[in-house]
Amino acid sequence: TQMENQELQQQVHHLLSTLSPHEQEVLKLLYGIDNYPVLSRNEVAKIIGVREEQVSRIRTRALDALRGE
Repeated sequence: TQMENQELQQQVHHLLSTLSPHEQEVLKLLYGIDNYPVLSRNEVAKIIGVREEQVSRIRTRALDALRGE
């Protein structure tokens, strides 16, 4: 339902708020959060001005942080 969807979005935003702005941007672009289109690592790298490998490292670090690792 729409209510459940809004609640899920709030939870996602709360979790993302625990990350650095750079980590938030990478996850939003890679996973299409906040109505962003889903982009490849290469596309994200071009947008934020880093190499594709760096996008992978940022993604891994952000997901580890969200898991509490």
